[in-house]
Amino acid sequence: MIKTSDTVGLVLAGGKSSRMGRDKALLSWQGKPLYRHMADILTNSGVDHVLYSSGERSSSERSSSEKPGREWADEQTISDIISDRGPLGGIHAVIAELPDQVNLVVVPVDMPLLPEACCRLLMNDQKLATEQPVPVCFENYTLPMVFPVNKALREQVSKAINSSSHRDYSLRNLHRALNGEYQALPADYEDFFQNTNTPEDWRSALSRKAHCPESELSRKVHCPDSL
Repeated sequence: MIKTSDTVGLVLAGGKSSRMGRDKALLSWQGKPLYRHMADILTNSGVDHVLYSSGERSSSERSSSEKPGREWADEQTISDIISDRGPLGGIHAVIAELPDQVNLVVVPVDMPLLPEACCRLLMNDQKLATEQPVPVCFENYTLPMVFPVNKALREQVSKAINSSSHRDYSLRNLHRALNGEYQALPADYEDFFQNTNTPEDWRSALSRKAHCPESELSRKVHCPDSL
């Protein structure tokens, strides 16, 4: 049961994967579906619970061939209430299920090289806030982002998702409207912030993982003293 002061991770896994040509969430990364790999990143970063945004596909709408692959658990998966709103739709649906004073750590399903240290850095920044907490993400990157679940977030998300302008569905605009803050991303981490939108992107990520020595990967994944 999710309670006040918990940190909740959200994997945005409801995209159409049109450029990839198949469901990105089901791509195999180190022997497991990509969505579970992203959940592991959140868990290892220290979140208390992990939820999945499945987009507009309710359990009755998913094809029979999709169910075994994703193995969605009902209590973990939340479908969009309002469709065709992109990541905003997932956040809107999830915060409807959460109490206030929860921190929500949102990650995309298609960033397999995301260092756990980066999630922890954003989470720590949020927990150390002395004034009214606001969303925080890295400069030049919308995701991952940490949202404090509160009245301000609920009101702004509701306003944005009911807008007729597609520009209002942008997470960058949501961050701006809530006076969000930015963390500087150390240069050593920039190469790991790559979304895998196409087969070429996916092959590049697999190659980078295969050719990255474990000692190098560990150095990146674990938060260095400079952070």
